[in-house]
Amino acid sequence: MFDRLISFLIELKDDVIPLKVVNEWESGVRMRGGKFNKNVEAGIRFKVPFLDKIYTCYNITRTLHPHAQTLTTLDQKPIVLKSIIRYHVEDAKTYLLTMNTYYFWMMTWKFLTNTFVESD
Repeated sequence: MFDRLISFLIELKDDVIPLKVVNEWESGVRMRGGKFNKNVEAGIRFKVPFLDKIYTCYNITRTLHPHAQTLTTLDQKPIVLKSIIRYHVEDAKTYLLTMNTYYFWMMTWKFLTNTFVESD
């Protein structure tokens, strides 16, 4: 019984505390009542408990290493495609609120595979 109460209080602590520390390598957005309020930068940010939420993302250059993809050319020779994707978030609002990351990466992968493989 007490373990459920303790876990509830731990989950509630982020909503109750009126401060949020945004680290130097992060930027974010403040949502008030589920709607965008403003962009937030690094520092100690104040928020209204239970009404505001601050979501953050990294604003440093990040690198992704997708798995290698084996392809076969038209003359039946196998090749291996290995890629490195580097990105930097300049606008936290666009990244957090409008970009569907799964869709973005699937479209990127589709572009890469269609670029190197000729379809019939």
